[in-house]
Amino acid sequence: MNHWLDLLGNVTQLMRIAKVGCLLGLPFGKTSGVMFNATTGAPINGTAGWAPGALFHNTINGLVYRNAGSITSSTWLPLVSGSATGARFAAGRTALDGTNPTPVVTGLSSVLAATVTLENASAPGVGTSVLTLDNTDYATGQLDVRAWKVTATGDSTLIASTGTETFDWVAVGL
Repeated sequence: MNHWLDLLGNVTQLMRIAKVGCLLGLPFGKTSGVMFNATTGAPINGTAGWAPGALFHNTINGLVYRNAGSITSSTWLPLVSGSATGARFAAGRTALDGTNPTPVVTGLSSVLAATVTLENASAPGVGTSVLTLDNTDYATGQLDVRAWKVTATGDSTLIASTGTETFDWVAVGL
């Protein structure tokens, strides 16, 4: 159970890191030439400029690495699930399809943890205001996103929504 919580914590950490500019790639102001092994594509330990907890997806070997060091001297460790199986990230933006749940194909063979965020430029009002995930299809690599809205103005009881709002998703899996 602890490795599930670790992965979920890393997804949460990913969302925080995205807000400060390090999202599965280079920190702002950096170039790739001096920070990656030319053969393996893996980030090089000791490089500066990566926030602690920053994540890097290596497209050559498909693994995700996390900076377990500091901003001045990185220590890159692969994120793993179980023993030696490398975890992978998938992310996207889609819209609710009016059904509840809305299925999202992640491209992963199985999902270990995921998060969804409603895209909304203003206060939700009586439209879709909450998204949740049903994990029954995690084994197939699919997310089932459930949408909820308030019953009416002045009645905050949540009921199923058939809205078509846009949302972002991030999944960690194999």
